[in-house]
Order: sequence, then structure tokens, then C-alpha cells
Amino acid sequence: IYSLVNGVVTRILVNAGDTVTKGQIVAYVNSPDIAEGQATYLHALSKIKECQAAKNLIKTRIELSRRDESRLSSLVKDGIAAQKEVEAARGRVSGTQSEMVAADSALLAAEAQLRAARSRIKSLGLDVPTQEVDNVTSELPIKSPISGIITQRFVNPGQTVGPASLASGAKS
Repeated sequence: IYSLVNGVVTRILVNAGDTVTKGQIVAYVNSPDIAEGQATYLHALSKIKECQAAKNLIKTRIELSRRDESRLSSLVKDGIAAQKEVEAARGRVSGTQSEMVAADSALLAAEAQLRAARSRIKSLGLDVPTQEVDNVTSELPIKSPISGIITQRFVNPGQTVGPASLASGAKS
């Protein structure tokens, strides 16, 4: 059993001779990478909401621009407004539609960031956080991948662990 992130062992919940079941938490590792991953996820969620709000605002502006264009076209027919005002209104509609294209792209990028952040969190064995900032933690629960009996324990609270220690041959 090893940690997927670099960190410091904060608690060990089992000892040699203890029986564990698959999925049981056996230890906790404190890692800034955990909090950063959760914060990245929450940031992506807020970015999506921001993009959606921007799109709603742009939709309203497009609608208002179209109404203005229609009103000016009617005034031109009555000889009250100049044709250049209608053309300027069409330009505003077109410009606002271009803003919508940019907002759509920003939303797609935010959704991709959210998927990547969600995958990162799940790959660490964590649940995707709620939208509450207070639920962000820096502790990673280390779970047993199988059921069985603990035969040896190679780490103690306060020790640094992580994938690098596993690759270098150190025990985890």
C-alpha cells in the first residue's frame, strides 16, 4: 500500500497483525497537492458558472441589439432615421454575436478544465468535492487495495511518502 502523492503521514490506523478489508482506510497523508487539486476543481466549477452568466448577458445584448436594429429599420422606412444608423445597429448585432462565439469557447475550455480536475481527484481515490470551500482538505486517505492481514508496517507518522519514494526502492 502506498501514497499516490508526495506528503507526510499524519495518521496510521492499523498495525501489524490487523485484519483489513478492501477499501478500508489504513492511513492518512497530508499533501498540499490534494488541496490544490480540489481548489482547481472548485475554480473550474466557478469558471463554468461565470461563463454561463456571461453567455446569458450576451444573449440579452444580442436580443436588445436586434430590437434596436428592427426599430431603426422601421424609422428609416418612415423617414425619421438615417440608413447609417441601421447599419451601425447591424454592426452591433454582429459584434455581439462574435462575443457569443468567444463565450462559447471559454465555456468549452472551462468544461475541459473541470473534467481534468475531476479525473485528477478521482485518480487519487478522493470523492469529487461539493461546492463548499470548507470541504477542501489536504489529507489523502490511503485505502487498502485488498482484504487481508497487515504483515509489516514500514512507515510511521511524520515520515514523508509518495510515488517518488516507491520508484527509488524505498518502502512505503
